[in-house]
Amino acid sequence: MIYDRLDNIPLNRFIDVYLGDTDKITDGEALAIEKKKEIAAKLINEYSSIVSGKSVGIEISKKNEISNLKAKILCIEGCKVLMQEKKYSSVCEILSVFGYSLKEDNIEGIERRTNALAANLAMNYKTAMLKEEESKSKDRGEGVTRDSFTREKVAIMTHYKMNIDGDKIMAAEYAYMVKNMCDEADAIKRLRNH
Repeated sequence: MIYDRLDNIPLNRFIDVYLGDTDKITDGEALAIEKKKEIAAKLINEYSSIVSGKSVGIEISKKNEISNLKAKILCIEGCKVLMQEKKYSSVCEILSVFGYSLKEDNIEGIERRTNALAANLAMNYKTAMLKEEESKSKDRGEGVTRDSFTREKVAIMTHYKMNIDGDKIMAAEYAYMVKNMCDEADAIKRLRNH
């Protein structure tokens, strides 16, 4: 058999093809190497077209998260300047945007909350930047690996609360599951932001 469509190639076989094993295009039938490469490229393009917009959306979301963290850090740095100028009512207004209700005469509490928030934001920012750098180095280096497919499959199984047998599920079904999970996550994020 020649596996030339996503809806007839099992996920595990597709992963092998994705990772460069073009011999998995067939069950052993003779097929020219160039034809195998052509079919592999078609399968990978078809898979990417189903899930592609999701990786772009995830990338934008990461950049947005980093920008938001940086803006919050700048706000807290502004709070520290305002505290030096003893403008505690302004600091309390800013902290209320972060969800903290403090009285302006509680100077010790304001300073403690501001310092704790600054430390927490700095740690979150550093973590986000490390993840961003790790992601960039993967893009420059190894790219997609069997391990990245495994992590993605575990996320899908957790999300849908089901086991995925890579020898039985077709690559097209899996791709649409990835797409649907990402669409659901995007919808939840939109609801939380409104």
